[in-house]
This record gives sequence, structure tokens and C-alpha cells, in this order.
Amino acid sequence: MHVPVFTLFARDIPGSPGGIFAFATVLREKAKAGEAVFVAVRQSDGLAPSWRGTSADEYIKSKDAAADDFMNLTDGLYKAAETLDGYAWSLRAHQSTAAEYKATLENYDRQLEQAPISQKGQVYNSLLSAAEEVRNSFTTLVEETEADMRVCAAELRNYLHIEALNYDKHGNNHGHQHKLSDADIARINGQLDRLDPSTVGQGKIGDCYYLAALGALMSTEKGRRHVRSCIRAHYDESGKQDGYLVTVYDNPLHPKTSRSQTVFVADVYEHGAVGDGSKPSVASLFEAAYGQVHPGGGTRSSVGKRPGIDGGVAPKGFRHITGGSAHDVHPQKGPRGEFHYDDHKRQQIIEAAKTKAVVANTDKGMPGYNGKGEGHTVVEIDGKKQDMKMSPGHVYSLTRADASGVTLRNPWGHNDLASGGHAGAEFKMSWKQFETYCNSATIGEIP
Repeated sequence: MHVPVFTLFARDIPGSPGGIFAFATVLREKAKAGEAVFVAVRQSDGLAPSWRGTSADEYIKSKDAAADDFMNLTDGLYKAAETLDGYAWSLRAHQSTAAEYKATLENYDRQLEQAPISQKGQVYNSLLSAAEEVRNSFTTLVEETEADMRVCAAELRNYLHIEALNYDKHGNNHGHQHKLSDADIARINGQLDRLDPSTVGQGKIGDCYYLAALGALMSTEKGRRHVRSCIRAHYDESGKQDGYLVTVYDNPLHPKTSRSQTVFVADVYEHGAVGDGSKPSVASLFEAAYGQVHPGGGTRSSVGKRPGIDGGVAPKGFRHITGGSAHDVHPQKGPRGEFHYDDHKRQQIIEAAKTKAVVANTDKGMPGYNGKGEGHTVVEIDGKKQDMKMSPGHVYSLTRADASGVTLRNPWGHNDLASGGHAGAEFKMSWKQFETYCNSATIGEIP
């Protein structure tokens, strides 16, 4: 009986290139159908040339929005088909190479099997080095195939991702996205070399819990290393960078929140996170990646009433950026309704701010807010005392802490003053003030 030795770890690379090519063809057919609908929608306003007035204007606006959606869908389908074709060709080539490796190892096994018993040890030793080299090459080939598969999945998710419409009272669609320009990519590449919380500026999406956690990570060297490790450049077929591959630790396909997946980001939210100068930033990449893996993206989806990324709690934000754990530290409530962090909890927060990522959570039920949920206090901003509004139901990055108090950073990228106008994003407050407005601190572990 033949006993495999060298072929023990050789196997076929799974997948059907033919099936992938066939599905790419289906997507192209769908794209052609989408093109026809796009043309019909664009031309529909000419069917009633005498139609005038408010209703006609509103129809044209609605028609143009629908046409844009069909154009984006059609473009995405064509690009998805191209991605599938590329992966199918790569898979076919890898399978062919794997078959060659397997045949070589099978030949070594035959040589070993056919050798006289007295020479088997000698034959084995003579073939071992070459066999190990082939097996190492095979392992590398499998890793390359898996990497291609992850990139293909990330590209498909990006090209086929459709944001739900979410208009505010001013007519802004919070789910609308725009492509990263060459200038955006150059700026973000520069930010990756010198990550700073100032590159985090929340837009009109209610994801402060996520962006504050990201800002807290950028406040420590260990956190910055992790953020960098989650971002890789993505290049098109010509070798030009056209976006980023972003790792997020939130995969709805797996029951464990720590499972990561790779997301291709070439578009960011037009009304989402920005950095200095209101331009797309590293934070924009994370937000866009996070939105891709959630129903409704930057909106609240009406499908099964499942939320997008708008609304959440700080531990969730940490878990989905790092895959690690996070826990809350709460103050004690006194007999007169006052809140207080004892020496142990204060020291816990102080020490955590040195080596871990920490955020502060506010709540309108804290004594600093009135019945309308309004609150303001005098804090230190840029070395000056400023009467600043505190935002309830909000999450701030906690960048520093010592015996005298804590330093927080608003993920908005600024703070509102009680007298009107804006001040800097970072401010220092006493522990007493912290206990008056913040109902907890969340400490996130950094991998």
C-alpha cells in the first residue's frame, strides 16, 4: 500500500474559476440592464415638456437622484465583474501551480516507495531538502491565494455597497459618498506617518462612540501602531493607488465580534468624518469601512429596524476598531444624588490614560445638565478659561489624566462656547466637573 510522505501536506486549492467567470458574466448583464434604466430615467422629464411648477421641479430632483443611484449601481456592477474576472484568472493560475507542486511531491513519494528497503533512508534524505522547498512554496502559494480572496471580497463589498437614503431637514443625504481624490490619498498617506487625534472630526453621522475611541487610540504610541496596522494601500491595475484596505473587527457573518475582515475604501461619506481643513482623513477611512459592514451604512436602516453606524456605545466602538475588550468605570452615587470617583477609580483612569485608550461618556441625567439636557462649565482650552457647553449623550476621547483632573477631546474637532462660537477640541476639567457631567469612563485594551 502506498504511504504518502512528501505529499502529506499537499492539497488542491479550492474554488471554481469557471463558476466565478460565469457569475461575472451575470453581473455584466445586470449592469447592462441598469444602464437601460438609467437612460430611461434621465430621459423621462422630456415626456411632458409643458409640465411646469413646484411638482415638476421636485420630480426633476427626485429623477436626478434616482439616475445617480442607477449610475452608481451600474458602475459598481461592472467593476465587481472586473474584480471577479481578475480573481478567477489568479485562482486558475494558482491552482495550476499547486497541481505542479503536488505532482512533484508525488514523484518524490514514488521514488521513495520504489527504493529498496536498505536504501530508503538514503533516498529520503536526498529528497528531503527539495521536498521541503516545494512544500514551503506551496504554503506561500496558499497564503497568496487567501490574500487575493480577501482583497476580492473587499473590492466586491465596496463596489456593491449601496447606502440607504437618509436626508436631514436641510436636504443633506448623510449616506452620500464621494471618491477619494489623488490629493486626499496623498494627505492621508502623510497623516499615517504622524497620526494625531486632530485628524478626527465628526460630521453629521452620530458615531461619536466610534470616532472618540479612534481618537483615544491615536493619543498613545501603541494605539497609533495599531491604527497603522489596520490600513494598507490599494492599487488599481495600472499600479496607481486608488484607495485603502482597512481592517475592521466587526464581521456580521461571524458570531464573535473579534472576527476581523478586510474592507476596501475608495469612497468616504460626504457628510461624515473629516480632518484638518474639513478634508477626508484617516478617520474618514475607518468610518467608511465601518459603514460598509453595517446595514444602512452611515444611516439607520429601515430593514428589520437594524441600525447602521449612527448610534452606539463606547465599548462597541473599541471592540470594532481593535477586536479587544473594553470596560466601563462608573462613579459612586452619594445620598444627595452627587457622583464621585473614589481614589482607586481615579487612579485606575489615570494609569489607563498612560498606556490604554480611554473615553468619557456623558449623560443628560447627570447633575450638571438641566431639565432640557443643557449644561455648560468653565474649562481650560488652549491655556485660557472658557465657558463651554457640554454635550449630553456624547463620547469624548480622554487623552490625559492626573490628580488635578482630566483632559478630554471632542470628536467634533471643536467645542461650542456658551456665548456662541467655537473653541478648540481639547479641554481640561477638574475631577469634580468630570463627576458632574460624565457618567462613566470606558477603558479599551490595545492589541
